Amino acid sequence: MPLLALIYPSVFLATKYDPLLLFKERDAPLLNVAEAVAYFEKLILKALEPLTSDAVTSGPEDETWYWAAPILLDRLEYPRETKEWWNNESLASIWSGESENQEKDKTEDETNSAWSAHVEEARKVALSTLRPQGRPPQDLAIVLAQIALASPAVSSLRALARVAAGNISLGNSILRNKAGALGWAFRSLFNTPENTSLIRGNDAREPYWRRVLEYCVNGNLQSTLDEYAHVLKDLAARVDGSPMEIVEDISSALSKATSIRIAQPGADRIWVDDANKKVMIKKERLRSRFAMRYGDEQADDGRMLFRADSVRQAFNSPFWPFVLITTSVGQEGLDFHPYCHAVVHWNLPSNPVDLEQREGRVHRFKGHAVRRNIAIHFGRELNLNVLTDPWQEMFEAAETIAEDKQGLNPFWVFPIKNGAVIERHVMALPLSREAARLPALRKSLAVYRMVFGQPRQDDLLSYLMAKMPRPELIKCLEQIKIDLSP
Repeated sequence: MPLLALIYPSVFLATKYDPLLLFKERDAPLLNVAEAVAYFEKLILKALEPLTSDAVTSGPEDETWYWAAPILLDRLEYPRETKEWWNNESLASIWSGESENQEKDKTEDETNSAWSAHVEEARKVALSTLRPQGRPPQDLAIVLAQIALASPAVSSLRALARVAAGNISLGNSILRNKAGALGWAFRSLFNTPENTSLIRGNDAREPYWRRVLEYCVNGNLQSTLDEYAHVLKDLAARVDGSPMEIVEDISSALSKATSIRIAQPGADRIWVDDANKKVMIKKERLRSRFAMRYGDEQADDGRMLFRADSVRQAFNSPFWPFVLITTSVGQEGLDFHPYCHAVVHWNLPSNPVDLEQREGRVHRFKGHAVRRNIAIHFGRELNLNVLTDPWQEMFEAAETIAEDKQGLNPFWVFPIKNGAVIERHVMALPLSREAARLPALRKSLAVYRMVFGQPRQDDLLSYLMAKMPRPELIKCLEQIKIDLSP
């Protein structure tokens, strides 16, 4: 049941203790995590007084308070919205996304049954006068402050409301359904063996859900989801959609990105059988999440594990995979810029056009490098409203100072001192043929960018570079170029 503390979309905590308040309501922003938790802890202690003033003060601590307190606070502050949401008879399946799963095995059925029982127990607390009977934990206010700052469901609720431009109330049942389902998707993400090992570490004394909550706070999950929701609004949402349609598109894309299955690349294990004087080869399967290849992935029995587009969606997110390996298939027509600004070339293409195409995959509208520079320049200066999309505000502020008023700055380029740039890494050994070709390729790339838009750029480049020294060529092109900007 403590799991509910992570995946319950509390309207009270999302509204009253938004991290943006740490900037708006104080003379100086609180940028230290411990200070932020302590600040909200004091406020939450006062909010809990009506619930805990007559609670028992002896006996063992009752951990039910961790998940019940957010529900009780919602019931106290938002009775109508709380009653409407919890009265939905299909809430358990909507919350867990069960209706979207077509195939279920026996284990899943048992999990769903236990989950439904948990939801029914929580429903009794939400729709009656019930409250936990035991002594409230001493750190209850601290845990609630952490939940308010960065629990998956509360953070999702705020992020979805922000991209809806404040046109949807946080208490809206559909919005809470989406946030609850995203909280469940994060549950699946944090329950993988790789993540469990990383987050738990060597300390098994503290409950795992508490370690997850601390991880979300220290990693600023709210900021991560605010940025990702803004990116998805441009990439995955209907252009002319209503606020609710935009929320549906974004939540669907976010859920898919967090639930991609592991890849299972094959490897040959080779050894010598001395007894039979034979070389033995055995196929092995490896688990791979942090790095994946771009392409369809099939299991040994021919089942499709995931499609190439699912890999692209997951890579274009702040979640894994963090490394994407692709052949020339990913060189043209695909965008990998949302969370990547570095390209590693295993080998060099034969011409500058292909090099520009490769690196152009991460040099796109509102790319990762651009957003990093925008955040560095404006992140601590804006006075934001609680339900404002912070990234929309930062880009609008960047537009006001942009020297280029034709759309490239700040959406395509926003250079700052010591800021992020598109990175090129070439895997060329010293004295190799590729190392010798790189300087010439760089020169031809610079000239190519000047003649971009001409038909048959390769022929034009070859002719000009053969006839004119590079300094003279650049000077000539500057004189004859045509400005095609709006």
